[in-house]
Amino acid sequence: LSNLRWDTHVRNCVDRDRNGGFYRGEDSTKSILTAGQVKNVCFLRLFGASPYQMSNWFPIKARSIYEILYGINWANVTGLTPGSSLCKLSTNRINELHEELRRTA
Repeated sequence: LSNLRWDTHVRNCVDRDRNGGFYRGEDSTKSILTAGQVKNVCFLRLFGASPYQMSNWFPIKARSIYEILYGINWANVTGLTPGSSLCKLSTNRINELHEELRRTA
């Protein structure tokens, strides 16, 4: 029992993530999009596409598009934190995402 300890919820979540007990992105069985599609959502938004328009192009609702663009979902791919916005991405991060998209396309 030396591997057990009492801890806070936050620390337990950190342990879970570190030990691989939580599936993110494409590893989740509930995932509909791929990481490449999520990157496409970000770039389409940067070029003026609305979440409603994108919901017609991808198999998810506009609400899910908003959750990507505001860092609620897929933050491990977009680099956004909850409460931030795609519009606040630095030029360097936009360029990094663009390069990643080129490599995966």
